[in-house]
Amino acid sequence: MIFGKRATAPASLSVVAGRSPQDRTATARVEELRDHLLTLFATAQRIADAVDQQGVVPVPVIVDDTDPEAGPFVLKGFPEHFVTHGASGIGHLTYGYRNPQGDGAVDPNAQYHLQQMTGQILAFNLYCQRAELEDALGVALQAPDVGPTVDSMLVRLAFFCALFDNMVTIQPRNGLLPHVDLPRQRANLDRYLLMASDKMLVPSRLEELLPIKGWPLIGVELAYAPHDGDYFINGVYFPAEHAQVLLAAQKRAKSQLAEVA
Repeated sequence: MIFGKRATAPASLSVVAGRSPQDRTATARVEELRDHLLTLFATAQRIADAVDQQGVVPVPVIVDDTDPEAGPFVLKGFPEHFVTHGASGIGHLTYGYRNPQGDGAVDPNAQYHLQQMTGQILAFNLYCQRAELEDALGVALQAPDVGPTVDSMLVRLAFFCALFDNMVTIQPRNGLLPHVDLPRQRANLDRYLLMASDKMLVPSRLEELLPIKGWPLIGVELAYAPHDGDYFINGVYFPAEHAQVLLAAQKRAKSQLAEVA
């Protein structure tokens, strides 16, 4: 699996403003990302049922090689959610969590949490495809570490379905959310998490698997002009300064694993 892939785009140092609530094209983009995540969430629910009932899951026909984007979670085209095309040329998007206290602070870790989730999904796809090649998928799905992995994917997918659903349905005014909208955002998150817990193999792990604690669930979109050093990591876009931090961490982790081996 390719962890990082350099973005192919012209270099530019400028950082452009985030989308406005009135931007219909931007709203449509968020809707597409939410809908893609909803499809992945439905797949995770079906996989949880299969694991619980000792069944199998549909896996694409693999002849000679594996394709981590093919399935059972279909991630084909996922990087396109972070690319924009406009009059000024190509651009890129990242997502963060906005502090609801009105101080304008944004936690950029939504993008990091997204790539953690997609990385786990890609790894799970490879696991299923390799087991299918060996005619052992049913047995492989009963391995001890499969249940916790499926639970983690369920919770993270539910979390991000709620994040982007809230961005579509609850629009900020002047960049801020009225206080009355905060309970609505939390209620939407709770609704998705209830759907996840209904399918989890160990529902008691739900809280520990959530990507973020503290701030209410307020998503914000940030736009960047392309620049040398940008990367798509597990299908999720990172501007150069953020990408280098993650790629350096990956290099250190690989080095530590080699030393242990």
